[in-house]
Amino acid sequence: MSKKRLEPVQPPQNQYPQQPQGGQQYQQPYQQNPQYQQPPYPQAPYPQYPPFQPQPKKKHTARNILIGVAAVFAFLVIVAIGSGGEDKDNEETPEQETTQKEDVVSVAIDEHTVYEGHGVKIDVTGIEKTSRGYEVSFYFENNSTLNLGFNVHAYAVNGVMSKDGIYTMDTDVPAGKKSNNTLRVSDEWESFGEEKPVEYLDILFWAYDNDKYFKEFDTGVIRIETSAYHDDYTYKPEGGQSPTYQVNGIDVYPSINDEMRFSVMMVNNGEQYISFDMDSGSVNDWAYDLGIQVYDEFLFPGCTGVYEGKISSDFVEENSITSFDKFSFTLDIRPSGEYTESYSTDSIEVKK
Repeated sequence: MSKKRLEPVQPPQNQYPQQPQGGQQYQQPYQQNPQYQQPPYPQAPYPQYPPFQPQPKKKHTARNILIGVAAVFAFLVIVAIGSGGEDKDNEETPEQETTQKEDVVSVAIDEHTVYEGHGVKIDVTGIEKTSRGYEVSFYFENNSTLNLGFNVHAYAVNGVMSKDGIYTMDTDVPAGKKSNNTLRVSDEWESFGEEKPVEYLDILFWAYDNDKYFKEFDTGVIRIETSAYHDDYTYKPEGGQSPTYQVNGIDVYPSINDEMRFSVMMVNNGEQYISFDMDSGSVNDWAYDLGIQVYDEFLFPGCTGVYEGKISSDFVEENSITSFDKFSFTLDIRPSGEYTESYSTDSIEVKK
């Protein structure tokens, strides 16, 4: 049987122009498709400005110089007369000025132990004034067998609870080790009246077992007094109004305003610190989810706290609220921060 011979198949001719070789140029110039051509843009009527002409400098004549000298001399005479007329008795000596500055900003803390227990010792070592508040220094010594983490869970300055929380200061101290750390006290506590130096601090430390990620113990509220301490402060609402609600030594003073904001002042007259949340809220009898606006806040014995929030604009729009007339809520209170001992208050209501 004879084998058929297969004829080679000619490839189709390239439909596209070949790439020029060795720097050759296409002979046919590029022509743009007419449908994509755009009409030329009109020329904007830009204003025509005259060319810049530099102004010649004015020559100072002798007459102008004499007038200037006379004016300066007259000003110096007036200043000298005004200075000489002041009462020298009102002038402060350098010693008086230094004393006044020290009265405002100079506070000190003697180094001493503020807590000792559970194989742990905590010392306060000093305080320093900064441009944003104060820095309080601490020394931690862990003689226990646990790897512990410490944080300032809450603190108050001059009897006012700060708005800082558990992230203000924390430090890890392994078993048998020691550490230094600093608490930075902000200036927000100065919102009650005139500015005062730090006279006393109330601080609560929580200690965690870092191997189990659970709270091991707390120090209770620790009182630290500075060299500026005179007496404890007590804050009450203006006008001497009575508390809207009272429970277990806690006085509650809620208020609302036209900007859809609420504020709750609380005073702890009891012997235990508390942590608490606000819950079961309503605005003008419309149920309102307070969320975490006031959540896991702390209030120490003998201290005052102000806890604020704002009604969301979406809620106001959805319920066609034009005026904040009534606000109600409950408090979920935990004595000494213990959830097993928590209780809820009755509904607390405030009207405009």
